[in-house]
Amino acid sequence: MATEAAENPSGRVSTVFRRPAERQGAYDFLESKHVAPDAILAAATDATARRAAQFPFVFVPLDGTSLTLTDLARAKDFGSVGARARGARGLKVIDAVAVAPDGTPLGIAAMKWWARGARPARNRYARSTAEKESQHWLDAIDATSMALGREAPVTRAWFQIDRRATARAPSAPR
Repeated sequence: MATEAAENPSGRVSTVFRRPAERQGAYDFLESKHVAPDAILAAATDATARRAAQFPFVFVPLDGTSLTLTDLARAKDFGSVGARARGARGLKVIDAVAVAPDGTPLGIAAMKWWARGARPARNRYARSTAEKESQHWLDAIDATSMALGREAPVTRAWFQIDRRATARAPSAPR
């Protein structure tokens, strides 16, 4: 399966696996109660960290995005994505990628998924970081740091985040 996925990268099982038996095998694997998604992610992030061990530092850009998923009956455990008023549903994700000093991608360093809950009752300035989406960015940084600590203890990570990841403080009065 890994070879096929590497040779035919795509976001869809039906595009990666062209033969029906291979496609069914991939679906069976992905939907199996015996396959732990966290274990697959841990194997990938540890392998990335081992590749990073050969460098004194790696860049680790982090980015956030959302997946809009159809759930007309609102029966699935999705949350709002985008502007809440528009009603789109789906999942949010933060991903971190380790990149060698020469710009070569080494692999996925962390990935954090979540579904947004209800609109917070208190404004962002009254909530702790743990109560905000900012916590997911910090969790991805921590997960990357832990993997590098285990597999590449002398490699330093240089994290790069965009302004959406910053936990802004209220503006000072003028």
